[in-house]
Amino acid sequence: MKFRLRNVAPWKIAALIVSSFAVLVLAVWGWIYMTIERRWSEMDRAIQSPFEEARALEQPRPLLHEAPVSGDAWDSYMKAIPHLDDPKTALEHLHRGARCDVATSPYEAVAPDASPRFERMKEPWYELARLAVLKAENLRKEGRAAGATDTLLDLCQLGRDLAQNGSPTAWSCGEEVHRMAFDGLRNLVVQGNLPKEVLLRLERTLRSLDESSHSRASDVLNAAALLGRAIRNDRLDQLRGMLSEDPLPRPPVPTWRSAWSLRLEKVKSFDLVASWLRRLAVAESHSWTASKEECDRIRQEVEARAASHSVLQNLGFQRLRPDRHSRMLIVKLRLLRIASRFLATGEVLELKDPFGTKLMHSVTESHLKLWSVAAGGVDIGGDVVWDAGIDGVLEVRR
Repeated sequence: MKFRLRNVAPWKIAALIVSSFAVLVLAVWGWIYMTIERRWSEMDRAIQSPFEEARALEQPRPLLHEAPVSGDAWDSYMKAIPHLDDPKTALEHLHRGARCDVATSPYEAVAPDASPRFERMKEPWYELARLAVLKAENLRKEGRAAGATDTLLDLCQLGRDLAQNGSPTAWSCGEEVHRMAFDGLRNLVVQGNLPKEVLLRLERTLRSLDESSHSRASDVLNAAALLGRAIRNDRLDQLRGMLSEDPLPRPPVPTWRSAWSLRLEKVKSFDLVASWLRRLAVAESHSWTASKEECDRIRQEVEARAASHSVLQNLGFQRLRPDRHSRMLIVKLRLLRIASRFLATGEVLELKDPFGTKLMHSVTESHLKLWSVAAGGVDIGGDVVWDAGIDGVLEVRR
């Protein structure tokens, strides 16, 4: 039996091809749509993740004074701000806050949504710090060295609580308060008239602060989460001053790489930012040299990717550097520890240099000189002064 193929009209063949192609396009479009929606729904969890990672890095809060009182330090710190025109009252609140046994993250206590509110509050904290430094100087002139030391230790505690797992603005504010406190303590130590028991207590207290100090990793991780929120919610104005002084980042613009989807473009931009900032957070715990090398690698990747993602172009990554300022603060803290112990006992502690191997020293018949190799990584014999910000140097009379 023979079968005879019927002739099929060309339009039917064309219709079959077109319909098959349409089904394929719809299937691909549906898969892309579902992928985009899945990635978008996962973005909230991805943004929260850096916050949780930052919490895991928290160090126990040191108690820099004996006989702590029960309560949250931030309840007292916040009460000090309205009383800046009454130094006595403001410093009483600072004093109580520094002695509280608990301090929440300033991110939670002051600005639970983002950093702009804290940005507006930076100057009041600096004014409170200036009041504390002035009081310490007056106490020193009155011969009340222990009281002056306690006041500056209150300021150290405030600086530590400000920088504790907060926004980038809170971290920079805490760094500045710490700098003012350490400079005040340096003046007390250099004067050379602190009693032995005060010097020993100062060294023990600074050791507790040193042992609980943390790198900028938590701040960097919080920055990643803040960036994610700003990108997702179209609130890039909240980034003003947070990462750089450049113009605000350009809004995300969808391209073919993101299937012309604004949502997918936001997700991909955040994934890149979060990966770079996570690497930077890890690098902060490495040596100064290794940290600089990792920053160089990240900058190269940013330059290669920025043209493809508009939001990356003004985030300040092109000038990314390891955090020299926080390492210099640790240098100053440790120089103060060494000087205090030396003046009290004649012993020279050997402590690690955040920029090198160990802090350097030289002893003569009349002086002890201490210094760090600092960001240059070269031992220049402590020829740069403490305040220069380039090298950490402290010199005290024996």
